[in-house]
Amino acid sequence: FQTGSPEWLVNKFFAEQSFPDKASFFVDEMMSQTDYPSIGEELKGEAKISQREIERSDNEAVFSVNISKINEQKDFYCYLKNQDGWKISAIRAFILPSYVHLLADSIMRDPDLPDSTKSIVNSIRLLSGTDENLKEYFKINFNEFKNLLELFNSEKDSDIKLSLQKLNLSGAYKLDQLSDCIYFSILEVNYLDAGYIHCTDKSKLPEINPNKYIIIDEVIKDWYIYRRN
Repeated sequence: FQTGSPEWLVNKFFAEQSFPDKASFFVDEMMSQTDYPSIGEELKGEAKISQREIERSDNEAVFSVNISKINEQKDFYCYLKNQDGWKISAIRAFILPSYVHLLADSIMRDPDLPDSTKSIVNSIRLLSGTDENLKEYFKINFNEFKNLLELFNSEKDSDIKLSLQKLNLSGAYKLDQLSDCIYFSILEVNYLDAGYIHCTDKSKLPEINPNKYIIIDEVIKDWYIYRRN
């Protein structure tokens, strides 16, 4: 990576085992983290790190970073600003409260679960997956998503509910009647939410930022995954 570039800085924070002089490369809320170890310093080389640019302008950039260990993977999101050189302004991860996983494990011990309850457990598992898991799930079930979109546009509410349950989703909605984007939510937990967006005009998508939509990433043309905190 070119020294000082966004890619170089993301790698510095997540992959390198030493990150001196953090104050020179942090800005905004990250300035309170200058005395703490970076993720790379915590990992000490014991994980595989892969980064991918999500969007970039002259002044801002967003990267997705996957950290893979033997038995687990986790996605992080890195937000950068170009202020006298590129600096990290925020880091986010989508982490469900531990009680949600305990609840799912408890429910699954019941052998007589109704389909609606199984769908909730499957939603929790889907919500807990990586971004690549969400994308793969969409691709495998593309025809079902396409059918759900058609049902939503034709306002067939009873059929929509069945289609949502089949896909382990909890809801389908527009933010307002004039919106060009349709949201398909997996599940909302304590204001955390993730799912899929269908939008034919990319400029109408919500803005990615560390305080609301922490990631919006294209799966195929007109379809995106999102995570919101």
